[in-house]
Amino acid sequence: MSVESNQDAIQGTETEGSPKPKDSAMLVLQRGAEAGRRWPLDRTRSLMIGRDEDCDIHLPDRQVSRNHARIYWTG
Repeated sequence: MSVESNQDAIQGTETEGSPKPKDSAMLVLQRGAEAGRRWPLDRTRSLMIGRDEDCDIHLPDRQVSRNHARIYWTG
């Protein structure tokens, strides 16, 4: 599995007349053995992503740091 952070990883676009997105978000794994796996993102708290089993979103891949990233809402 590789983790990329670029605009190409984003799926879908909003066009005029499209339904407005709900007040929630979903993290979707794009590549690897578990591609397509989804995790709902909770607006009320931050989530830690990483290889460590204590992470909220555990990704057991050597290319992922133990504490790889934190997702949190602003605004």
